[in-house]
Amino acid sequence: MVSCESGCPVTQTDGCAVRYVRCEADAARAAFARRNHDDIRAHGLFHIGGGKYRKDYKWDAMKWHNKAFAMTNMDGISLGGWRIWIDGDVTFHAPMTEVDWCEILDDEYLGVYIGRTDWPHSECGFLALNLGRGGVSFLLSMREIWASDAVFRLREWHDAWVFDTVRAIYQARGFRFKDLAAGVGGMHPWPQTVLGRFMTHHKGPVAKGEQYGRPV
Repeated sequence: MVSCESGCPVTQTDGCAVRYVRCEADAARAAFARRNHDDIRAHGLFHIGGGKYRKDYKWDAMKWHNKAFAMTNMDGISLGGWRIWIDGDVTFHAPMTEVDWCEILDDEYLGVYIGRTDWPHSECGFLALNLGRGGVSFLLSMREIWASDAVFRLREWHDAWVFDTVRAIYQARGFRFKDLAAGVGGMHPWPQTVLGRFMTHHKGPVAKGEQYGRPV
């Protein structure tokens, strides 16, 4: 995750200190894990008979809560600049310039994301929130859904569903969001977006196995 408060764009570390945050120190994350660790449903497990279980990512809250709390961590948060989330299975294959970042980040929007018309929820391997235009409040809204266990009242229990839920609320209030995949179909629109010129998202176990030489 990149969280630089020196404004858009940032292409070097000058004036933007790198700060490492230990997720284990997040009390809200730890409390969520303690409350729900022993609930098999929170692990996305469903009993199908004969002592066998089926696992589904859509309800594996215990997997996704780590990403959700890291993404919404408030340590050192400011009221300016952008917070950019990039999944750990993303690699950069081309350098990005100041002009490239400005093509992606637009101060007119609260957030920039990758929507999907052929799947029930957005692709949250990349997400940018404008901290000076409601982004801090947006992060807190997402965080509260997890911290209060309200995530279990949603249709699906993962970070992308929570993001889409909060985004709909903020859009109803008049906030604008930039969909990098507007007009692009399919389950994996990332390569057809501007991000595809610079980054590859090794999405799914097959792609991860090809990239890292083993399942991840």
